[in-house]
Amino acid sequence: MNFLSIDCSTEIGSLFAKVENKTFSKVLQNDKFVNDLMAKYILDFIEENHLKFEDLGQIFVNQGPGSFSGLRSSLAIAKGISLSKNIKLYGYDTFMWSSAKFYNKNDIIISLIRIREKYFIKKFDKNLKNASKVEEIKEDEIVKKCSNKFK
Repeated sequence: MNFLSIDCSTEIGSLFAKVENKTFSKVLQNDKFVNDLMAKYILDFIEENHLKFEDLGQIFVNQGPGSFSGLRSSLAIAKGISLSKNIKLYGYDTFMWSSAKFYNKNDIIISLIRIREKYFIKKFDKNLKNASKVEEIKEDEIVKKCSNKFK
């Protein structure tokens, strides 16, 4: 399975590719031009690592939650690449991504993420089915409500 993953949902974006059992990654430092130059960063990433779009079977793109501008630009560019190069496009969300390694291991899985100085929590059952809606949670509430569950 050869793929490209694009995640610009947080302050630090990333590109990740797996082609023929080799992996490539690049961290995108957030600045005011990262969204404007996203297409160039992806093309440079492909070229620097001697990859070809024809070698990719899928593109995975983070659908959020996160930075609206980062999500919008990465989704638009991923969709453009998908359509122009006939590559399958899949979306994922940050909560699911962070919980995937606990699939079928715990009865309840709690995903906690931080976005722009705020914390958000979402619960899943052991099969990664939604057990709650996304809720904002304060730092002191995390300790009170969830400390035993996280242990």
